[in-house]
Amino acid sequence: MLVSLIIATKNRPERLAKALFYLKQQSYQSWEAIVTDDGDGRGMRLANQDADMRIKGFINAGIAQVDARNTSVTFAKGKLLALHDDDDWWEDPKHLDKVVKAFTTVSGNLKDALLYRHGWVVNEQNGSEVSRTLFDIETTPASLLKNNSMLTSSLVYPRHLHQKLGLFDRAVDGYFDWDWSLRVVKAGYPLVCLDTPGVCYLQHGDNGSQTVASERRLRNFHVFKAKHALDIVIKNHTSLLSEK
Repeated sequence: MLVSLIIATKNRPERLAKALFYLKQQSYQSWEAIVTDDGDGRGMRLANQDADMRIKGFINAGIAQVDARNTSVTFAKGKLLALHDDDDWWEDPKHLDKVVKAFTTVSGNLKDALLYRHGWVVNEQNGSEVSRTLFDIETTPASLLKNNSMLTSSLVYPRHLHQKLGLFDRAVDGYFDWDWSLRVVKAGYPLVCLDTPGVCYLQHGDNGSQTVASERRLRNFHVFKAKHALDIVIKNHTSLLSEK
């Protein structure tokens, strides 16, 4: 079963290179990485210059990160799509083996579900890891109405769900993943959890989790909240962990 990684990248090829390095350590071999560059082109060139032909680079067909991810979805050929931020990595070399097993029925057919996996929130200073915290919050359809407690780079689902539910919503920008998860569960598809940790989510100075109170993020949060008629306050992964 082919798994397509949906990767958007912008002007940080060194982080993308790390993500791709860990990807190439996967024991499961049937994958492709669809890297869409929303920046100056270095990410696309890095992807296309890689000796591994499963890694393919494209330029964003639209504007900003959600259009970049939708561009990747358009080019993806896999039965399963795996979201993957360019600054995260799969530390478990058997991650895709476990994912594919979770989606495969006894008869060999594909399950319709949204899978997520526990992992670690990694803090970095000056390019070096200084700490990591286990992120293992259980998520249910009900809890998704209050918090997004799933790591974006752990989300996997069948590609054909986009045919039924549409592409990612560019209007909510950085909340595209939470929005997509809600759309999937509201359509009646189950959540599946791999509770052993295996995904690393990097917190650093230029990602959304660190800039939780920025004007743009707050604006997009209110758009997302209004779309789903939610009574919630803005949080990040650190604040979610503090509430456990």
